[in-house]
Amino acid sequence: MDRVRMLAAVYLLALAAVVAFHFVFNSFYRDALGAIDVWAVLDWPIALGTLLALAINYRRLRTRERNGAHATMRECLETGTAFYATVLLALWFFSNWFNFLAVGVEGEATVNAVVWALVDPLVVLVFAATGRGLWREGSRS
Repeated sequence: MDRVRMLAAVYLLALAAVVAFHFVFNSFYRDALGAIDVWAVLDWPIALGTLLALAINYRRLRTRERNGAHATMRECLETGTAFYATVLLALWFFSNWFNFLAVGVEGEATVNAVVWALVDPLVVLVFAATGRGLWREGSRS
């Protein structure tokens, strides 16, 4: 099980790094690669990572709730924030992604572009935090 945790942690951390890099530096290579084309490829691993992070953070929240009285305020805040940030990410990401898949770039509204500007940094934060937590859990076991 520890290997699975470590693999999931590496996947989430690597994906967070790739998304952060592309989000910040895509304007430098936009003409050569096409930023939208790179996002279209990244959306599939991001979708998988979002579902993975949602499952992991839900499991952590349920575990913390089962331990109830033994949980510290910090643990309550960490697990609650991680889970609800992941839910927010999933709602924004899948709504925008399904819209993008249905209408393509031509049909993208300005509102969707603004939401993508919020989703991509949230991907980095959620994936990095979830991956880091998994890595710590795997190294302790």
